Amino acid sequence: ITVAFGLRNVSDRQQAIREIRRVLKPGGQVFILEFSMPRQFLLRFFFNIYFRWFMPLLGGITTGKMSAFTYLYQSVKSFYSPGQLSDLLTEYGLLNSVRSVFMSVVWLYSCKKGKQSHSKGSDGKR
Repeated sequence: ITVAFGLRNVSDRQQAIREIRRVLKPGGQVFILEFSMPRQFLLRFFFNIYFRWFMPLLGGITTGKMSAFTYLYQSVKSFYSPGQLSDLLTEYGLLNSVRSVFMSVVWLYSCKKGKQSHSKGSDGKR
């Protein structure tokens, strides 16, 4: 299963992860590529300027849909940190590794469903 820049847009992320786990065969893999706010101060500063102001303006001029680009910034800002998403995936028995693939702005979560049941039931309860 692959999810690229989409988990942020799901209203019930835990339900989405439960569903991913449910349909995944034992030994199956999941790769999630997702944005995150940069950790380093200087990079975060420039990221905020670019994503909050420049990209919505440029995107709005070229597409006429400035709100889509404003939404992008807001969704990244309010999304899980890499540590939080890693913890959530681990809670559902999925996470194998996580790594930054672009300056701590884009992260790749590599997951594999084990052959045994995970720590949470299919309803998300222990």
